[in-house]
Amino acid sequence: MKRLLLVAALAASAVSCVEGNRAVQLLQANKMGADCAPSEALINGNLNYDVSTNYLANFTLFSPVSEQSSSNRLDFFGREIVLNYESRNPSTSFTEEVIPIYLVVPAGTTDTNVIVPMIGDKARAKLEGAVPTFPDVMTLLVSMRLKGEMSSGSSVETNEVIFPIQISRAGSRCVAGQRVVPPEGACANPGQNGQEQAYTCAP
Repeated sequence: MKRLLLVAALAASAVSCVEGNRAVQLLQANKMGADCAPSEALINGNLNYDVSTNYLANFTLFSPVSEQSSSNRLDFFGREIVLNYESRNPSTSFTEEVIPIYLVVPAGTTDTNVIVPMIGDKARAKLEGAVPTFPDVMTLLVSMRLKGEMSSGSSVETNEVIFPIQISRAGSRCVAGQRVVPPEGACANPGQNGQEQAYTCAP
């Protein structure tokens, strides 16, 4: 299983959905551990905003394009993540965010997973004053797609995925003046999908 971690310059039961027949397609969202390895499928995510203000999503990536010879390749080169948002309880207005990336998806890929940061800087600023205190929960619908080009130079983009994240402020063990320190692992994100105990506090 291959995994690609995007490093960027940075509804209660709604289901992640996809559409279209693209050269590169985003499929199922997956739960993952600190090592980024995917496990069971997710129909939505949840986030304790008192512990983390970011959400890392793991998607299965598929390229239906047939592999060609080395002199005539049809690989996909990702250049941007495009993010749009809609929220429920409360309803908040957001602006589109575009995050530059570098990503290569070889033609014929069937076993790759891509990890995407789903909350951009502008959205994070909006959420700061909007996320309710538990047991109240906000649903953030994140519309995400990847834009780029094929080896031939033609512009392409993936299908758009709409992934719901349920967000609330459920408290943190860290007191005033302390910060959350995640455990080791490229995808360690305490507060995401039930990882409530997987962190320590430091000055």
